[in-house]
Amino acid sequence: MEQKNLFLLADIIDFICRSIDNHSVDYSLLHTIFEGFKQQASKNDGSSYSILKGPDVMPAFILNTWTFRDNVEDNRNNLSELSRWIRATFTTPSGKQITEKQIVSMFNVAENKFLISERFLLQAPIDILLVNNTCCHANSLYYINSNPNVVKKDLIVLTHVSDERVQPEFVFLHELGHMVHTRITQKEFVAPRSFDVLHPLIFKYSRMDPAVPPKRWLKKWFSECFSECFAIAVLHRSPYSELDYYTQISDEDKDFIGMYMDVLFATLDYNKLGKRTWEELIRHRNKQINQGQ
Repeated sequence: MEQKNLFLLADIIDFICRSIDNHSVDYSLLHTIFEGFKQQASKNDGSSYSILKGPDVMPAFILNTWTFRDNVEDNRNNLSELSRWIRATFTTPSGKQITEKQIVSMFNVAENKFLISERFLLQAPIDILLVNNTCCHANSLYYINSNPNVVKKDLIVLTHVSDERVQPEFVFLHELGHMVHTRITQKEFVAPRSFDVLHPLIFKYSRMDPAVPPKRWLKKWFSECFSECFAIAVLHRSPYSELDYYTQISDEDKDFIGMYMDVLFATLDYNKLGKRTWEELIRHRNKQINQGQ
C-alpha cells in the first residue's frame, strides 16, 4: 500500500483509536500526536499553494477535520468518524491522475488570466493534495478548513479521475473554481448573486427545467456550475482549450462566460460577499473603465 493512499491514514487513525480504547494513549500523548501532525503540516512560505503527496498528504488531510478537544473521548469520536468517512468516500485508484507539472501549468493559465494569487491566495494559501485513491462520488474534492487550531489551509484533493470523458486538468480547474466562489461569498456551495446572468445559458445546455429541482438542491448545483464555468473561462482561447470538457458550448457563449469572470474579478472590492447583481457589477465596471482603472 503506497503512503499517499488515504486508506493508510485511516489505518493510522484506527490504530490511535484502538490505543485509546486499551488505555495505551492518554490525553497528554494524544495531544502530542496532534501537535506532531501540526509540526508536519505545510507552512505558509509565501507561495499561493503547496502541492503535497506521499506522507505529506496525511497531516494536511487530518488537520482539516480534527479539531483537538478537551477530552479523550471527543477526540476519539472525531477520529473514528474521519476514518469511517475516508473508507466510505474513497476506493482503490482507477483512471487518470493529474501530475505536478500539469497542476503548475493549469494554475499559471488561471493566474495569467485572472490574477488568482493576488486576489484570493496571498493571505490564505491552499494545499493541493495528490492522493492515490478514486473518490466514490466525485472526480476530486474541495474542502474548507474551519479548524482554528492550525494555519488555515483549504484543500484541493486530487484523486484519480474515473470519468474518462473529462481530463484531470479540467477537474483541477473546477476545484479551483470552488475556491474562487467560496472566497467571494464566504459560504460553501453558494455562487455569487451575479451568476444568475449565466442561468439561461446553463439551462440551455443542460436542458433542465429550472422548476424541477428543489430550491436547496438547485442552489448547490449552481455552485457546481460556477466551478465548471470558471474552468471553461480559464481554458477558452488558451493553448489548452482542447482540455475543455464542454465541446458543445459555442465559442460565443464561452466568450460571454469569460466576460462574466472578467467583470466579476475586476469588481471584487465593490462586490462584498458576492451580493451585487450583474447589472450593478456592469455599471461599476463601466465606471472603472471610464475612470481609466
